[in-house]
Amino acid sequence: MQNKPLISIIVLSYNSSKTILETLDSVLAQGYSEIELIISDDFSTDNTLNIVKSWIELNGKKLKKCFLRESSKNQGISLNAKQGIEASSGKWIKLFGADDIFFPNAISEFVKFAEENGSNIVFSRIEQFYDEGEIITSGEKFDYYQRAFSILRKKYSAKIQNDILRYSNNYCPAPSAMFSREVYDKVGGLDTSILMAEDFPFWCRLTSNGVQLEFLDKKLVHYRVGRKSVQEKPYFKVAKRLLKYKFYLNVPNFGIYNHISQKDNSNSLKNKILFIILKIISILYIIVFRNRARKIAKQYDVEFRNVKLF
Repeated sequence: MQNKPLISIIVLSYNSSKTILETLDSVLAQGYSEIELIISDDFSTDNTLNIVKSWIELNGKKLKKCFLRESSKNQGISLNAKQGIEASSGKWIKLFGADDIFFPNAISEFVKFAEENGSNIVFSRIEQFYDEGEIITSGEKFDYYQRAFSILRKKYSAKIQNDILRYSNNYCPAPSAMFSREVYDKVGGLDTSILMAEDFPFWCRLTSNGVQLEFLDKKLVHYRVGRKSVQEKPYFKVAKRLLKYKFYLNVPNFGIYNHISQKDNSNSLKNKILFIILKIISILYIIVFRNRARKIAKQYDVEFRNVKLF
């Protein structure tokens, strides 16, 4: 490929000292000459910053651009991602977790596919693995992404993709997404009003603006999965489900979601009261939401996921 475009890889870190070296080394090993690497750190309190600074001193000049962006306080993944993007300059943008790993030549594959197909956003297949290195080949986590890949392979229009996103499944393998700066600016960037879910609202806005989600059917990203996570907590499950209803019913204020999805607040009395309110609101939303979801699932031959609280 002549005149290779610059891609901004933005590694989102927060207390990532145990995993970030693997992530950074996988970027360095790409063999793609036009990489801008930005480590966007959300006020880590462990040894992450020292590790990153040492790595940049040793390897930073081997990349087109490389620098660390530090937050002055912990702000959440959405704002950290947005500020990382604002600090970048590439034609293409790749947000990446500080515990995930690129396959060899992944960036070349992403950029080649996007440039040749005139894509605005590209997803690839991912390979999931546990912290200790075990590859995930079965179970709920594995099946979830297999369903996602099958939907993307159907190459639906943006309108249909938006319907499925809102009423059936968030089928986008976010760890693999690469998108253009042009389309990012077109839809107004990330919605930072929702603290812990930067990806789903972005996919919804893209498809509602006529941007088709495209799929490169190759494994290009190793996605690290913890055996336990904040997302498995009941409070977070309910908040995530209500987030989906928001995009159907246009709920104007989502402060309850932001509060209840904070891990540190999950056992507070205030959070327990909000949790009860959230359940009551959700029941009302479900009445409206379920019939539409069932219709979309039947129309596009995708899984109908019964809307529930737990």
